[in-house]
Amino acid sequence: SVSYKDQLKSPEWQKKRLQIFERDKWTCQMCLDTKEQLHVHHKSYDKNTKAWQYDDDRLITLCVTCHEAITTHIEHYGNDEEFAVLKLKAESGLPISTVYSKGNITFSTSIISMREQTVHKLVQFLINNWAKNE
Repeated sequence: SVSYKDQLKSPEWQKKRLQIFERDKWTCQMCLDTKEQLHVHHKSYDKNTKAWQYDDDRLITLCVTCHEAITTHIEHYGNDEEFAVLKLKAESGLPISTVYSKGNITFSTSIISMREQTVHKLVQFLINNWAKNE
């Protein structure tokens, strides 16, 4: 049995990965970023299925920031189907992703300080998504 890490190094996965990037026009499908490094995310996993054997509709292009935020969110709250993502720049210039799903909020990094304009965007994002679930 080949480890998942080794599967991601295989030519089969590399080919599938490029096909997904091309389908998604080399764009994060959550925040629409085209500058940050991209990953292909498996929306769900099946036991004994190789990384490249999944149907294309089970794979999505995400930037590193959104991928890390989604992965952290799933680890804490389960594999929710509906997500809302907001990606902002911190004072340091680093991206911060906020994932909201069914009343649960996950930040990609700890937030030490934000400009007032950034806080307004974050509050509006949370209000809009909270209202959808009421």
